[in-house]
Amino acid sequence: MRCVSTAQVVVSAPARALAVARAVIADTGRILAGAGVPLLTLSLLGFAVHGLLIDRAATWAVRNGPLGLSVLIAAVTVRLTLLAACLWFAVRALRLGGRSLLDLVRPTAAESGERGDLARLGDSIRLAIVPMVILYAAWNLVNWDIHSFLVAKFRFTQSHMDTVRDLSNINFAQGGWKAYIPWAVGLFGLKVLLERLDRRIDRRLLDLAIVYCECGWVILGWLVIGRGLYEAELWFSTRELAHWLHTAREWLAGFELPFHLDFAAVLVTGWHWFTALVGVLLTRLLWPLVWIAIIGVLVGWLDTDGEEPARARPASRSARALRRLLSTSTSGIQDKWRPLWRTFTAVLRTGVVSMLTMALLYALLMYAGAWLRELLWRLLPTDWFTSPEGYDTLIRLTEALLQPVRIALLVACFAVVLRATVTARTEDGSTREPASAPR
Repeated sequence: MRCVSTAQVVVSAPARALAVARAVIADTGRILAGAGVPLLTLSLLGFAVHGLLIDRAATWAVRNGPLGLSVLIAAVTVRLTLLAACLWFAVRALRLGGRSLLDLVRPTAAESGERGDLARLGDSIRLAIVPMVILYAAWNLVNWDIHSFLVAKFRFTQSHMDTVRDLSNINFAQGGWKAYIPWAVGLFGLKVLLERLDRRIDRRLLDLAIVYCECGWVILGWLVIGRGLYEAELWFSTRELAHWLHTAREWLAGFELPFHLDFAAVLVTGWHWFTALVGVLLTRLLWPLVWIAIIGVLVGWLDTDGEEPARARPASRSARALRRLLSTSTSGIQDKWRPLWRTFTAVLRTGVVSMLTMALLYALLMYAGAWLRELLWRLLPTDWFTSPEGYDTLIRLTEALLQPVRIALLVACFAVVLRATVTARTEDGSTREPASAPR
């Protein structure tokens, strides 16, 4: 291993950042040139189908709440499935050393022809759908879908006020959120049964059903946990400890710091700055890096590396039974998160300079999206977006138009990670480098 001093790293950082930026921009252009039209078509199709299903869910939920909720979950499922398909096609469109990036990361499956592209895509979506849904929910997009659903439902009930009475409670008001706990558990159980059936009967229809169940139980579980934390916060605010903390804050306000600073105000301001910093790090740095790792999971990168070490066999019969139970109940979770974690660690090993450069390019693209939304606001007729549903349509349309560029950028960043990983292995003498890496 080469020993590199801190001074050398600092001096070479600008050149490294420039090389990474050039590689990402060049690969982004190649992807858009090779697959820009299919990506835009799938993106606009997802925009249209997603909006249509949300509107149908709002209409049907008025008379049948469970049916409306099921269609709402289907809307998220369709959106994420098409997004995964876009990522897959973008990876196929990028070529390194004359070979498709998809064939490069999984040469055995691609060359042997054991499974077709459609089968491989279905397997990849099933593997990556849970992290994708969690990332989708963490970005507040599930709550935004519920907001769109409630707006559409309100519009429908207002236009049919004399003939329709709203019977749904999907907005989790007045404790209705508790009714969705058995729904989440039921969808998880159905997913487990379908996975066992899929081991005997390999059908693409089962893949779709499994992906739908995965989306359903994660979305409902996320919403229930969020509402449960809100209820816990309300409960805590009525406890004696909360009153004691409030009293302690008032007592600390009596202390004076230099420059006539208020001690309690300094604590509150510092906490706000800390949370703002964490939010920036999560949204501007961690968000694109996790998406790069999800791309690696989608294409099956590192899926055979790093076998788990053998563990000592427990001596007692009860310990062996408990281990079998835990292994069986958590095998699906391990299968989904172990590849994501291995891919994410590969992203981290590219170095701080590469990660910050990729995150900066992604942030610039997001700012470009904000400018695009402002441009559409000024060019299109203003009365189109005066209503809540009109403004929601504007935001979704902007996302659909920007999505091909964002996908191409993320796949180009994944190519940088792949090059860096292959280069590191080449220097260790473990494998050959199929394509030149940016230095």
